[in-house]
Amino acid sequence: MMPFAKGGLGLKCMAQNCENPISWQEIKDRLAGDYESIQALENHCADLCVAMAGICLERCSKCDCVVEIENDEQKIWCHNCDYAMCRRCNANWTDEHDKLSCEQFAKLKNYKDDPL
Repeated sequence: MMPFAKGGLGLKCMAQNCENPISWQEIKDRLAGDYESIQALENHCADLCVAMAGICLERCSKCDCVVEIENDEQKIWCHNCDYAMCRRCNANWTDEHDKLSCEQFAKLKNYKDDPL
């Protein structure tokens, strides 16, 4: 996990005993043109901010939309693309999965896909 700098203004410098922050602009300047890395870093930092705020959000594995869920909820339903998935194993959610652990569901799915 990347640590935020004091005040959350950037990332903490990784040099030993250095307390200076690396600003977001410096990071973006170094990654100039690498839009995929910039987007991944922004998504990661947003996820960290949400986690620090105590809000339970998950990303839909189909459309990457953010979904708010209860802490103990296993089923994730995306309002954007109407996709339902398991929070623990990312499998497509079915009524069968509702009654089984992820391990049991995977065994059942493997058996149905390849019954010998």
